[in-house]
Amino acid sequence: MKKLFFVFALAAMLISCKKSTETRTAEFVKMYNNTSDMMVRSAGFKSTKATTTPTGDVDIEIKTTYLDNDMEAELMKNAIPDIIGQAIQAEPSGKELLAEGVKFNLKVYSSNGTMMSAQTIDKTTKKGNIDLEAIAKGDTPNSSQLNEILKVFSKSLPIVDKASGVKIVAINADAENNIIYSAEVPDQYAEVLAADAAAQIMKDEMMRSPDVRQIFSQTAALGVNNIKYIYKDKTGKKLNEITIKRTDLK
Repeated sequence: MKKLFFVFALAAMLISCKKSTETRTAEFVKMYNNTSDMMVRSAGFKSTKATTTPTGDVDIEIKTTYLDNDMEAELMKNAIPDIIGQAIQAEPSGKELLAEGVKFNLKVYSSNGTMMSAQTIDKTTKKGNIDLEAIAKGDTPNSSQLNEILKVFSKSLPIVDKASGVKIVAINADAENNIIYSAEVPDQYAEVLAADAAAQIMKDEMMRSPDVRQIFSQTAALGVNNIKYIYKDKTGKKLNEITIKRTDLK
């Protein structure tokens, strides 16, 4: 009987020692903010910060380096909250807080402070298919898994480069984990772009672009070695193809 009483007493003590949702929410916010510098360096954010709300939820603000009219901003505005949301769903303490009804309100801002997108993650949010834990361990995704990641970015497509009118209509990965951008070219540029010399001129220009270097930097852990750009006219006829290798930038 004494042993049985001891078991009940021990169970009661463990239950009483269990941290409240409020305490664990505060710990999650602290953990997020402690790793914010790492996220700024690796993801190219300007800054990011988490805070608790009066209702016990979590607000996460992400300030990017993108201008409002950047084509890259259009691509990233939905991708960033999706990826952060999937990371919260995969993280043990995040899972627990979601199950207990805590909401995570994600807001993404441009470099000049304009809100680009907002998304709330709660226990009803459908879980994504990206295996972030495997990527964090250093496992290189296969082409199928890489395409799951690229689906996050594809939600914003099509996007148009306002300067040239070139429209990005698809982003996917081939069997060798090369990222392929499919682009539609306006009629006024179709003939010029189809010329043999055009591919090398455009490739040289792209290799000087910090955006291309950033893509390679951010996809190194995903095993991406080449980026391909396939240009077609409005009828779907292929005009030209440009391949930039990671080794081209060295």
